[in-house]
Amino acid sequence: QNHYSVLWHNNVPVDIISTKDDLSPYTLIIDPMHFMMDREFMDKIEKYVSLGGNIVGTYMTGIVDKHYLAYLGGWPEKLQKIYGLSYVETDTLYPKQTNTVQWERERFTVLNYADIFDLKEARPLAHYEDDFYAKSPALTENNFGSGTAMMIAGRTGNAFLNKFYNKLLDKFSLRDSESPLENIDANLNVQVRQDENKTYYFITNYSDSDQIAVFKDNYTNILSGNSLNGSTTFAPYQVVVVTED
Repeated sequence: QNHYSVLWHNNVPVDIISTKDDLSPYTLIIDPMHFMMDREFMDKIEKYVSLGGNIVGTYMTGIVDKHYLAYLGGWPEKLQKIYGLSYVETDTLYPKQTNTVQWERERFTVLNYADIFDLKEARPLAHYEDDFYAKSPALTENNFGSGTAMMIAGRTGNAFLNKFYNKLLDKFSLRDSESPLENIDANLNVQVRQDENKTYYFITNYSDSDQIAVFKDNYTNILSGNSLNGSTTFAPYQVVVVTED
């Protein structure tokens, strides 16, 4: 949910998909804490990344198969190949224990789980600062085929995820340039749905006070039929569905 929250606050539409779905339409796949992973899905993400897709994996991934049996011989070779890493072990932290990740001269807290990896082909972007695995990689990137596989090795807070995903949104041009609003407000969320003919924008004021939205052009509120343009006041918790005129 913390991973999704960053995208939601940036008004980036997200599809929730299953391991059976086609991955090819997506620029970025976020696959957090995929503890139970079968070999069929490993084959699928290998093909997806090699053909130009980008995936984010995290700690506690690929530990058991679909029968909840641990993979013998360690972390599956397929995942080692995709992520460019060799899994060593997981440090499970007590509730009051933390570690620290240093990334680009900033420090971020790690809670609960910290996976320890050895580098193979992957490039380290950040490292742990404390305990027996200090200096080991905490964030990595691996160029695999035409795509990229990134690994977040420990459970971090929102500050780390905000920085990480905002970088990816810019890198992969995932911000919605077609948003109907001029202003970006933390209290106003815009989600997009489409059919064969139109694009529908669901705009919600998630605060308990009035919020001002500034529309780029002329839009129609399909719930009321009213025209919306320029500066418009949204009442607390108001939801509006609009289409461009």
